[in-house]
This record gives sequence, structure tokens and C-alpha cells, in this order.
Amino acid sequence: MPFRAKPLWFFFLACAALFTVFGVAGVFFFAVVAGWWDIVPHNAPGFLEPGAFTAAGVTGYEWLRRRRAARAS
Repeated sequence: MPFRAKPLWFFFLACAALFTVFGVAGVFFFAVVAGWWDIVPHNAPGFLEPGAFTAAGVTGYEWLRRRRAARAS
């Protein structure tokens, strides 16, 4: 079967989908890291305030801790 070139919009759609997936995953990974080690300074400007990121990270850590404790018992 011969190769048919995809239209240019298909390339941009694929790039946007990959950027969205990896971007969302990156934000959640940063939230967990920032909450776990508390690397976000408490005087950071704007969206780096430790509220949302740290809360998400601590929640993820607590979930892991409870899961490990339940598995160990």
C-alpha cells in the first residue's frame, strides 16, 4: 500500500495532543515533588504559591503511605 501524506493539520493536532498529555503529566509530577520535598518557597510569586502544588503533592504522598501501610498489614 503506497504511503499517503497526511495533511498538515494532522501534524499540528498530534503535536497538540502530545503536548497536552505530557504537559498535564508534568504538572502533576511537579505537584507531587513540590509537596513531598517542599521545594516550592513560601514567598514564591503568583501561581507558585505553595497552596495548590503542595496540597496535591501531600495528598499523593498520603495516598501512597496509606496504600503501603494497608499492603504491609
